[in-house]
Amino acid sequence: MSLDAGEIIYKAFVPTLKMALCIAAGFVLTKTRSLTPASTRGISLITLNLSLPCLLFSSMVQSFTPTNIQAFGPLLMIGIMYQVLGGSLAWVVSEVFWVPSDFKFGILVMGVISNWGNLPTAVVQTMAREAPFNPDTDVDLGVAYIAIFILLMNSTFFAFGVHKMCGWDFDENRATRSETFRQRWSRRIFRLQQLPSRCKAKLTTAPRTDGKGQLERQPHQVLIRTPSQTPSVFAAITDLTNPQCSPLSSDAGQVHGSPFRALNKSSSPSPLPPDENARTSGSDERPSSSTTDKRSPRPTLMLRAITVLRNVPIATWSVIAGLLCSLILPLKALLTPTEGWTGTRMPNAPDGNPPLFFLLDTAAYIGALTVPLGLMLLGSSFARLEFPSRIRDAPLSANVAMAMVKMVIVPVFSVFVVQSFQSHTSLFPKEDKVRTFCAILLSGTPAAVNQLVVTQLYHPEGRADTLAFFLLLQYCLMFVLSTALAAIALYIVT
Repeated sequence: MSLDAGEIIYKAFVPTLKMALCIAAGFVLTKTRSLTPASTRGISLITLNLSLPCLLFSSMVQSFTPTNIQAFGPLLMIGIMYQVLGGSLAWVVSEVFWVPSDFKFGILVMGVISNWGNLPTAVVQTMAREAPFNPDTDVDLGVAYIAIFILLMNSTFFAFGVHKMCGWDFDENRATRSETFRQRWSRRIFRLQQLPSRCKAKLTTAPRTDGKGQLERQPHQVLIRTPSQTPSVFAAITDLTNPQCSPLSSDAGQVHGSPFRALNKSSSPSPLPPDENARTSGSDERPSSSTTDKRSPRPTLMLRAITVLRNVPIATWSVIAGLLCSLILPLKALLTPTEGWTGTRMPNAPDGNPPLFFLLDTAAYIGALTVPLGLMLLGSSFARLEFPSRIRDAPLSANVAMAMVKMVIVPVFSVFVVQSFQSHTSLFPKEDKVRTFCAILLSGTPAAVNQLVVTQLYHPEGRADTLAFFLLLQYCLMFVLSTALAAIALYIVT
């Protein structure tokens, strides 16, 4: 079935219009002070820990079967390709263009992590209800395919520790001054030219040491600060409602200044409490207990594994549970009608549905909150942005370059690669239209809102103006470029 150009463009534009209205609603509610920071924090927790896991679980259980689970590998592979390409191009942008010192590592995270959650879900839930898709199966199947990308995104961002890079920009031990392209490479070339003479000088003037003094001084350096004192960011996200939870600013250090961040005056480091001063001043009152605490034995392998598992997002556990329930037929027959099991091996409940169908129905009911709430939170974040009075102080070149990377270069790469896979391999069969559509659609999404939340947690003052400045351009271009990409993907699968 072929569609004319006008019909394709209209079908691609309607989901984007729905998203724009939800974002505008969150923007207006925030500007009228109906949506306060405390309420948005609560909505964020509900979305992250309840509605999104319910949506992923219900979609995967109903959609995945032992037959179509083979789509997991190709979609996971294409998602990794998007992350590697985006991260590599983000590094090139940071090397070529001027980037504020408080966004040196954040721009790399932006290149790797994309919004593979509410935005593509809203598009797929709308477009899969119309031709050339099958509305009876492709809506849930499309959401299940997106869940694979969400699993990859959460694993990369949280489980693999990429979220920690958001805090490196505010760590005084890692922060560097902002430099232009010419200044940066002039310094590097000069250091490269001086390298032979410096090495020769070190060889001729190196003092004789037995190494014993250095080994004796190492424990005292370790006692000053240990990485184990840094709390988990995902634990902070899940504990935002705890009044005793403080922002992750104790280890963030002082923010190095940049013209764009003139609005955010760095607060001076707070003095140590009296007991901390007593422990670090070398007093003889309690040296043994302090040394004992710092030199405690390393945790066992099981404790480390438990710590890692506790930091895995609930959405990731939901995806894993959904995969297990969809592939193990006896479990699937308890939740949803399953061929060869429902009514025969697995008796139905009095209402004619599987025994635990009400659990799956409840999960789908709660999961319907995910997309509109997430878009409203995005609009609320835009409403709280603050920009410099002089636009020339903003990193315009890097901002435009990153927008082109996320919204143009990676999608063009996706179109050619997916079509090549479709023509020469069986990874993207032509009969599975929603798989090809999702693979192309998710290549052109802006950066993830989760990065904004985590950056605000790491910042000493709870701000993320530089990141928000980059996000604003990408989400403004989304209404045009994402519509065009959806139209192209729809044309390819038609």
